Amino acid sequence: MVRRELFHAMLVHFPIALLVFSYVFIIIWRATGKEYIGQVSYWSLLVGAGAALAAAMSGFVAEDLAPHNEQAHEIMERFHQPLGLAVMSLSVALAVWGLLSRWKFSKVTAAAFIAVFTALIGLLAATGYYGGQMVYEHGMAVSTKELCSGHANHEENVKSMKPVKGSEKDEHSAGHDEGHGKESAGHDEGRDMDMKGGESGMGDMKDMEHKH
Repeated sequence: MVRRELFHAMLVHFPIALLVFSYVFIIIWRATGKEYIGQVSYWSLLVGAGAALAAAMSGFVAEDLAPHNEQAHEIMERFHQPLGLAVMSLSVALAVWGLLSRWKFSKVTAAAFIAVFTALIGLLAATGYYGGQMVYEHGMAVSTKELCSGHANHEENVKSMKPVKGSEKDEHSAGHDEGHGKESAGHDEGRDMDMKGGESGMGDMKDMEHKH
């Protein structure tokens, strides 16, 4: 079954990548004056603004469908959602500005455009930060039951594996020590018999010399 609230997590990566890419390339374009770099930045901004619009719309779906607690809801309403809407609005505004100007800027308008774009990148970073806080700190859209169950099973598997490995190691060590002990005992027994045999032989030789 497709969970519609997860589309937001999939779509947010596109405006992040495209808008940052466009920002970097517009700075390179203004520094080098190469028109093809400016065109790359221009089209990245247009597509990135469309992606930001799609990500914002999917965010409203996630708000309604994704399970979340009060802490996550508060962060969403106070920070993540307003910042996300600001990113969408500002990116669309920059795209329209670029369309109307046909991507032709004077030094003053280029500086103003880059300044606004810099603010957009800052808003984008803040939006991502609060989105991550909702998910990783407060588990938004994460099933707590499945998470706890999976963690418990992992702990049980780890615990069940450790004694097995330890017992196998102990059995191996015990068997090795027992075999080594038996081997040493055999060597000692053989050595004692040889010594007794040698002493007996020497005693017999002394008796024969005494008789002679």
